[in-house]
Amino acid sequence: IAATDDGDVYSDDTTTIKTGMSSLNHYSFETGEDKLFIADGETMPQVWTGTGTADDIADPATDWSSTPPFQFVLHRRANSQRMCALTATTLYVSKSFATAGDLENFSDATAYAFPIETADGFGLVGMIEHNNELWIFGKRQSFRFDDTDTDPSNWGITPNLFVRSEEHTSELQSHL
Repeated sequence: IAATDDGDVYSDDTTTIKTGMSSLNHYSFETGEDKLFIADGETMPQVWTGTGTADDIADPATDWSSTPPFQFVLHRRANSQRMCALTATTLYVSKSFATAGDLENFSDATAYAFPIETADGFGLVGMIEHNNELWIFGKRQSFRFDDTDTDPSNWGITPNLFVRSEEHTSELQSHL
């Protein structure tokens, strides 16, 4: 899979699976449910099944029409798999994978949205899955998605202790 700076996505050297995506932003690719999820932060996220062309995600969050996610990460916890999507201000968590199509379900009625305030003027910049934990990053602070409880109403975002400041950066540079 390759994305080009003209907004096209290719499955091999010559086969185009999507046109009209961002020509400026980086792309995020993630797999789940035998599908490829594609985000660019500018256009509606795409899903490709491995044949034909990529299509708009089946059940997007309502506000993705104006603020689409720039990254997908498949998050696993115990027997649960959920696709996570990130915008500059919010972590979205899909319905748990139980039947076909669930990882694409970010509809407001069934998925979960967790607004995250970074207080740095930049917003969220990325996320990773590490040892069944989902870590979300701003430019100066990181957060952990706390989904250890089986009841989703008890889930939330926990800020990590370290916050990068200009003072820390200057102090570190003086030791180099």
